[in-house]
Amino acid sequence: MKVTITNEDWGALSPLSLTLIGRSPFLNSVDLKRIKYKKAYINQNLPDADYVISFDNLFKPNEVKCPYIAPCNEYKIQKNEPNFDKNKKNLLGYCHFSASIGINYAYLNGFENVFLVGIDHNESEDRFLRFDNTTSNPIERDLHKRFKEFVYKFKGKMNIYQTNPDTNWDLDYIDIRELYKGGQNEGKSYSKSVV
Repeated sequence: MKVTITNEDWGALSPLSLTLIGRSPFLNSVDLKRIKYKKAYINQNLPDADYVISFDNLFKPNEVKCPYIAPCNEYKIQKNEPNFDKNKKNLLGYCHFSASIGINYAYLNGFENVFLVGIDHNESEDRFLRFDNTTSNPIERDLHKRFKEFVYKFKGKMNIYQTNPDTNWDLDYIDIRELYKGGQNEGKSYSKSVV
């Protein structure tokens, strides 16, 4: 069931909001420069990043000009299980994809809202679509399903929104345009409605 935040009664979400940005083709329809919330890029070191997140240690710490959330820094990894202990902020849960570290980091650091942008992980019974629309094998499909299960463990602990309407996540949906600076609905209160 998809849930959307309606245009009427839209409101300023908490300033403790984080936009977690992946690399799916959905990004071709997104104006990243207009997003008004903090930006955490997954495996991308871009000039407007507030955070760079990577399990794979793709960059040297001195190459990143913002907080770099990666095992090569002060962070330790706990595989396949989230860390909900806010007294251990340097221990991050990881489940097959770097975005899992971003979700856990957001929770441990008090972000109330996380917007998934370009983190689609669409699968069907017979195949999983990668970000470049190629298919993957059954083992990879299982990893994506486990990643989603990891993310769902944060439901009820913080708000997680999917911004791509063409995904099969069991998460609330928000239109990406609602995250843009100066959007027509900025500053009003919000409500949810089932679509």
